[in-house]
Amino acid sequence: GTDDDRFVRLMTFEASRTRDLLQRGRSLSATLPGRIGFAVRLFTAGGLAALADLERRGFATFSASAHASRPRRLLAALREVSRPAVAPIPKGRVVVGPDRDRCHLRSAP
Repeated sequence: GTDDDRFVRLMTFEASRTRDLLQRGRSLSATLPGRIGFAVRLFTAGGLAALADLERRGFATFSASAHASRPRRLLAALREVSRPAVAPIPKGRVVVGPDRDRCHLRSAP
């Protein structure tokens, strides 16, 4: 494989989608108790750090795997722990689609 323009555009799109999902996970963490909520916060922080690494390298994934270094992950975790856990939760209800692996948020009436 090569890191051509089409690949970079695809990766940029997928990184944007992934960032959105991780940001939504931050909202989820505020609704979960104790260790589970904390684990979700750290997971989202690590995912965002890995995305930043991918972007910093211009999505060059064929030469090396994407990862955030241990110091970057630690910094991301410290930032996450220092920010408030409460985030706005979208109003509505979650509807599971017919393929059972996609969920959609429908507006509350």
